[in-house]
Amino acid sequence: MRRPGRHDVKDSKRTAEDRRSARRTGAAADDATRRCHTGTMASPGVNPPRRHTSRHEYGRRDRLWSAALVVWLVAIVAGGGGLWRYKLTPAVVAADSPDRWPVASWLPLAEDRATLVMSVHPRCPCTRASVAELRRLVTDTNDRVRAHALVVRPPGAPDRFERTDLWDSLAAIPGVTVHSDVDGEEARRFGAIASGHVVVFDPAGRVRFSGGITGARGHEGDNPGRSGASAAILRSLDAGTGPTFGCDLVGAAVP
Repeated sequence: MRRPGRHDVKDSKRTAEDRRSARRTGAAADDATRRCHTGTMASPGVNPPRRHTSRHEYGRRDRLWSAALVVWLVAIVAGGGGLWRYKLTPAVVAADSPDRWPVASWLPLAEDRATLVMSVHPRCPCTRASVAELRRLVTDTNDRVRAHALVVRPPGAPDRFERTDLWDSLAAIPGVTVHSDVDGEEARRFGAIASGHVVVFDPAGRVRFSGGITGARGHEGDNPGRSGASAAILRSLDAGTGPTFGCDLVGAAVP
């Protein structure tokens, strides 16, 4: 068996050094790969410094988020509250509302049933709900009422200003006769100053109900106004008055 010579020992040392160099080169390559993926630009073999978020910074960040959330909630509640205050604010009731059928009116008073008169601004968005409630009221009372709708043309408004979809909706209700009321003169005779105002008369010409038939501006559904008007029509009860939720009848023309 041959004894290892001097050249064999050198080869062995060189091979061990090569292996160590390869390991260092591989580790450096791995480190470079990690830096490439993480976007770290630190020098080879030097770990990038980590920024530690303190408990104080976490608390400050939470307080900022909480404050922003509170402000957002307050804005929502305030906006919703303002909207509902508007919806629940009725129009001012005319001081000279009649208690009997106005003798100067050119509308006919029914002698065999109740007579209902509704005054409408043709471009009041709140009145859509009033028209829907009028349809329910006329349907529920069958043929016990003769209904008239005065669609007001405000002063200064052009011809046919009142011919809108509200006019068409009123005309589509069986038993309702629609009239054009120039300058709102006829509506004033019935004490109406707000769109959606309803007056119910018995055959003798006495007022049995006066007011609106919705529970809020633009709000449909069961409400004391429609119930009062129904009692005045069906049982000739004195149902009193109620709030009217609608636009000014003869104010500035709504575009």
